[in-house]
Amino acid sequence: MVFDGQCLLCNAWVRFLLRHDQRGLFRFAAIQCRTGQALLQQTGLQVEGLQTLLLVARHRYRIFGRTETCMVPLPDVAARFLD
Repeated sequence: MVFDGQCLLCNAWVRFLLRHDQRGLFRFAAIQCRTGQALLQQTGLQVEGLQTLLLVARHRYRIFGRTETCMVPLPDVAARFLD
């Protein structure tokens, strides 16, 4: 799953999925990382100007906030992140 690593809403969604994906099926890559950008390009999606893949929330940074850095996964889930 490719997500916006700087969007607090997207980070909360990833944390939700990590808690509820008991079988560990989902893998994650932030659009700010090489793997996330490569996955988007493989599917024909533009990295530049991409708003979001999970939710259409044009004003998500203003409403939910933004962080300057992507989240760093805890060691127990780090293997589920692709980059």
